[in-house]
Amino acid sequence: TGLFGGQFGTAAAVALMLAAAVLHALGELASASAMWALGYALTPTSSLMGLVSYGKTEGIGSPDSLLSQVSSVRTVAYSLGYVQRQIFTSNDRLAFTLSIPAKVRTSSLDYSGVLTQAADPGVAVFGGPRLNLRPTATEHDLEFSYTRAYGRDGSRGRLTGALMWRLNPGHDANAGPDLLMGVRYSYGF
Repeated sequence: TGLFGGQFGTAAAVALMLAAAVLHALGELASASAMWALGYALTPTSSLMGLVSYGKTEGIGSPDSLLSQVSSVRTVAYSLGYVQRQIFTSNDRLAFTLSIPAKVRTSSLDYSGVLTQAADPGVAVFGGPRLNLRPTATEHDLEFSYTRAYGRDGSRGRLTGALMWRLNPGHDANAGPDLLMGVRYSYGF
């Protein structure tokens, strides 16, 4: 139901969260990520939230491998959301989310194997081909969802309907816009 589907209390408060993690695998690959989120209760029934996420993974490679070198990969994601509770009943909510999912900002890949021939036959080609791993476009997601709880505090379940429109899905400039719809019923026991 979206990233911000009613995760805030009714008291007016500002919360700032900073989370960071560093992972090491195989002694070579190091990743680090940070996420900043800011939430604010505008009224007792409405909230606004923003989120920024950044990640970096060190490059890998081996001259004896088909992938001779992958440069460090930097990713970034953004999201902004609004939630309004008690629209039609005392136990419903409407949520709106605008987001840019995680996207590679900078990275390249060098691969070995068959070398491309130089445009001029008298010029030697040095090194293997290099591919830019940065996507051709930026995906933008717009999501609306409506949730209604049944029973006291949702004791009989929750029904959610969601509508999402994606521009450049998968960060692909050649991909047409997507329209996604879904319905979900959840019941805790």
